[in-house]
Amino acid sequence: MGISEEEWKRLQKALDWPGPDQEITQLNQSTSPVHSTFSIVGLKESYKVGENISVTITARDHNKNLKRYGGDFFQAKLFNSKLKASVYGEVVDHCNGTYSVALLLPWEGQAQVYVRLEHSSEVVQILKKYRESSFPRSHYNGYFEGPGPNKTRISEVVQCNLKWGADGGWSKGDCCCEYKDIKTGTVWQCERPKKLSCDKLVHHSRGDLENPLNPFEKQIFTKRIKNLHNYGTVSSVSSGKCFFALGKMERCRSGMTTPVVPAGFYLKDVWKSFVCNTQKFSSSQMGNCLKKKIIYLMGDSTTRQWFEYLESARQVVHK
Repeated sequence: MGISEEEWKRLQKALDWPGPDQEITQLNQSTSPVHSTFSIVGLKESYKVGENISVTITARDHNKNLKRYGGDFFQAKLFNSKLKASVYGEVVDHCNGTYSVALLLPWEGQAQVYVRLEHSSEVVQILKKYRESSFPRSHYNGYFEGPGPNKTRISEVVQCNLKWGADGGWSKGDCCCEYKDIKTGTVWQCERPKKLSCDKLVHHSRGDLENPLNPFEKQIFTKRIKNLHNYGTVSSVSSGKCFFALGKMERCRSGMTTPVVPAGFYLKDVWKSFVCNTQKFSSSQMGNCLKKKIIYLMGDSTTRQWFEYLESARQVVHK
């Protein structure tokens, strides 16, 4: 695949995610955000900017028992609401129910530790099961239109989806009209209309979402996201020596190596990179930079937000 064996091993290790050492049959055996705790290790009265603080997370189930395995998806960050500042830390799973986090202190003032259980290890296993299955998570409506008797028009709406699995069988009706994309080889399927032929498909729209969870899995999901109750506070952070020379770093460019966590932090709602010297552009500066250029954006809904942001900035410039 064009990468070294060492890089491949690193990627495999990064993707590895521990799970329960036995089948979970009771809700109380799953990780409880109410009974799980965190603490700051060796909390001092004051710190310097650029120092790290160590946080230990201990996971417990709903019976207050310590978890024996890892796999919980915790997120940990430092924040200061008044300064509108925050920075995330990388959570290290010790695979025994405990986790450690090193949080960098990048601003002067107070900082609070915030830990959140995004998904218990049990929920992660459920997500993994359905991610690796061919279960169609959402369905689409296919609209067929064509001539009917006595110069009338017939319209039919059927269920459509991508062709899933080795057998390609997902449809519940008379399967199927198939439409293959020549470039990608992807096959789009629609249940066969009762009155119209397959070539009468005119458009499609988003249909229903299908929930694959059984009753027990739904119970576990109801307790999947909670904040851990206790907050740790670092009361005093003063300026430090030899800290990040944010203004002296090289200009941001493509191809730069970026650390996983943290790549930077927010201060006064402005992103400060640890990798390169970021610059905040006004609407007019963005307009001048992108003038007479064609910009292609490809991605998900986050990319759409970038498009909408640039479009709104363009409208400001033209007013």
